[in-house]
Amino acid sequence: MPSLEEQDEAISAAEVGSVGFPDFWPVSHRHFGVQFAAMIRTIDLQNHICAIPLKNTPMLPVVIRWMLQIAANTTGAIMVLAMNGFGSDAMRLARGTFEFDVNALYLARHPEEIDDFIDYRHVTWKNMIDHFDQNGVAEAKRFGPEQRAENAAEYAKVVDRFKNREGNVRRSWAKVSIFKRAIEVGLGDLYPTFYGITSQLHHGDVTGLTQQVDPETGIVIPSPDLRQVDVALNSAHRALTSLITTYNKVVPLGQDALIEKMDADYDRVWKKYNAASV
Repeated sequence: MPSLEEQDEAISAAEVGSVGFPDFWPVSHRHFGVQFAAMIRTIDLQNHICAIPLKNTPMLPVVIRWMLQIAANTTGAIMVLAMNGFGSDAMRLARGTFEFDVNALYLARHPEEIDDFIDYRHVTWKNMIDHFDQNGVAEAKRFGPEQRAENAAEYAKVVDRFKNREGNVRRSWAKVSIFKRAIEVGLGDLYPTFYGITSQLHHGDVTGLTQQVDPETGIVIPSPDLRQVDVALNSAHRALTSLITTYNKVVPLGQDALIEKMDADYDRVWKKYNAASV
């Protein structure tokens, strides 16, 4: 029997094979081809507006552009999962685009909190270093004296901003929860529904597990399967269009006409899907 090294060499030398379920692609495309096309147009618009250079810009537009660009990448990944019938996995990723959307909208309303959003990283790094040191984790060696001293100094500068009334450092950059942030920016209805469902899938609690099990057989539903694909695609598409709109308002870029066309495109393709699903 060939050794593992020989097997690795044989795999590396072989022709590239397919990953996923190519036989399922026509099925997924038949159901969501129009939506895929609109999502690609939205990603193209994101590429267009993010190619416009920012000059002497404060951090708020920069951070929202980061969120937008990463959400566009994630949307592309969701489309790949959707094409291959990985609905539950696409939902897990779509959860992240929802969080980007909530945070971008919230920061656009509260630009005075952008420093807290950025500076909380010093708290995160301090907590990580302390955890490694206290638990004898080998990764602690990654942090040399200079890096530790720099983090300690930056942490000391910002930590008081993140303390609660009892003097404890809070576990988030924001004073209010993501639930309250979602309500404030008009996405509160999606928190107990879409965000709740995707959080259950992400954390693997019993509700998340049973969403992926056939209720009649008690067997996990194998991929490829169309279940939850439509929700994942719609949610990611909606979040991406919202992020583009937020970014255009914060900068502003003067792309209102293109964004109106984008919104109309989103409404058209999903109304078409919903009408066909009735």
